[in-house]
Amino acid sequence: MNPITTVLLGIIGSIIGGKVGSLFHWGVVGEFSIKGIATAVGGALILMFVWRLLFGKKG
Repeated sequence: MNPITTVLLGIIGSIIGGKVGSLFHWGVVGEFSIKGIATAVGGALILMFVWRLLFGKKG
């Protein structure tokens, strides 16, 4: 995975994680909170993991 892909997936994943976290009231988008940071990081990691499973190197 090249650095640009990693950055883009991290940004997109953190947005998705932040939105999902706000649905469960684990943080509010636009406010600083530990739960909000955790959901954003979790979303980014999950998206990168799924990307790697789908498009990672075979073999």
